[in-house]
Amino acid sequence: MSADASSPFHQALCQAMDLCAKAVEFYAQAAQACTDNSIRQVFTRIGDIKTARLKKFDAMLAALATKDAPAACQLDETNLAGNDAVFSGATAGLPKTCPPSAMAAIDAGLALELELKAFYERRLAQAQFAEETGLWQRLVQESNGHYIMLNDLQQYYDDIAS
Repeated sequence: MSADASSPFHQALCQAMDLCAKAVEFYAQAAQACTDNSIRQVFTRIGDIKTARLKKFDAMLAALATKDAPAACQLDETNLAGNDAVFSGATAGLPKTCPPSAMAAIDAGLALELELKAFYERRLAQAQFAEETGLWQRLVQESNGHYIMLNDLQQYYDDIAS
């Protein structure tokens, strides 16, 4: 696979980095602005995962510079173990009402995760080799997991309000 800046995979990684950087900034701001510690924990955890992903994208681009495309697609799954369960034990400490600003941040996070997932799905449809397919599949799953966490948080507050 070509590692030059015009290759589709290189361009896709650059786009993924841009989207991920946007997500890192969003989750950092949402966590900082949130007054409730339990809600802030969800934003912080997702932000930490996105930060780790951003670093991995940077390493992938470095691997591409050495023309090692398969290595560029390898994800370190050990750091992802348990990420999907971050919300499962958090509801006990959640307040009974959610500040409007936190609900707005949850809504924005849901929209952001849908945007990321759609991008990863488009890239998956255009994948050119097995390792690339695996990469985009995992990223779709990861964004879906983050969407589910935020949606569960939103549903928790919707259920309490009704």
